[in-house]
Amino acid sequence: ELVRRLGHDLEGYAALDFRGRRAKVIEVERLGGPHAIPALRALLREEPSAEVRAVAAIGLFRQGDPTGAEWLALHGGGIPLVRLSK
Repeated sequence: ELVRRLGHDLEGYAALDFRGRRAKVIEVERLGGPHAIPALRALLREEPSAEVRAVAAIGLFRQGDPTGAEWLALHGGGIPLVRLSK
C-alpha cells in the first residue's frame, strides 16, 4: 500500500544526499499516512544521519506511533532543531 501511495519503492534512497533523504522521509510520512509507520521505524533504526532520524521520529509521532515520541525523548535533546515547512 505504501508503494502504491508513493508511486515508488524508495530504491536509491541510500545514494541520496542529506537533503534528498530528508525530503524522502517527509514524503513517506505525508503521502503514506499510517501505512508509512513500518518504513519510518526502519529508517529510525538504519538512517545514518541523526537529523533525518529525527524527521522520521516526528513523522511517527504525527502518525500516532509512540515510537517517535520515545525516540525523541531519548535522543532529541542533542539534535539541532528540525525545521519543517507547514
